[in-house]
Amino acid sequence: MGYSLAILGYDPKVASHFSVEAFTDRLWSSFAELKHVELETYDIRNVPAWRSSRAEVCLVHCYAEDFRAHGAELARQFMVTSSFMEIPYNVMIPFVFCRGAGISREILVSYPSLVDIDDSPSLSDKILLDHWWPGNKGPVTDELYRHLELLGETFEVYQFERHCPELIPSWVQRIETCPFDQYVQRTAGFRFFVMTHPGSYNGSVVDMAARRCWVLALRGVPLPDHITSGLVRVFDDLSSLVGFISSSPPAPPVPESITPFDVAVDIMDRAIRRAS
Repeated sequence: MGYSLAILGYDPKVASHFSVEAFTDRLWSSFAELKHVELETYDIRNVPAWRSSRAEVCLVHCYAEDFRAHGAELARQFMVTSSFMEIPYNVMIPFVFCRGAGISREILVSYPSLVDIDDSPSLSDKILLDHWWPGNKGPVTDELYRHLELLGETFEVYQFERHCPELIPSWVQRIETCPFDQYVQRTAGFRFFVMTHPGSYNGSVVDMAARRCWVLALRGVPLPDHITSGLVRVFDDLSSLVGFISSSPPAPPVPESITPFDVAVDIMDRAIRRAS
């Protein structure tokens, strides 16, 4: 059974530096390949555009702040009552869709991965630190830098410089903000990814775990329960975290909670068809 579908997200032609735009782009291109779907695509911030949609089904992927800004209008237009991709939902990511009759349902998909799942990774002894978050220094303190600097002869240390680059020591190699396809290339082959702050959807965590990188965090990071469920290894103190890194363990298995993107699209498509 066919259906008309409006997908609201973030237009990658506006910006393509982050996983949210890449996620929208992948959703749009994947559903465009389905012959039984009449697809309309909108940037959620372009209210006049999606206000004119007559699609019978709406699928929304957005940050919480954009839903708060446009949720009331979406509810009038599509009967959407809640729709988040960037908010934790146990170990699932909810995509809320609805039809003109006012039906609103969640499609639960476990961590769709934008990167290809790598069963046989080639990992180097490299450590990637997540970026700083303004106003939240997190556990990446001078002490952690000192611990990691002692591993410098064995491990290369990198850090995202999205925020507060002036806080990154000169000996740490930087990965600047870049388009998503370049980000994927530059973050390939790392053995360790260290979280520095709590996220929402935690796209980097999923990206790295899908490529069998060890994702590590200190217990001081206020992580949501869902992200520590099979995705992140949490340590009580710096010495145990750094000791684990120095042991250079083999790659972990791909977490069972990660879903290949084509499988995620199939789950969403089947759920919409069942409700149509």
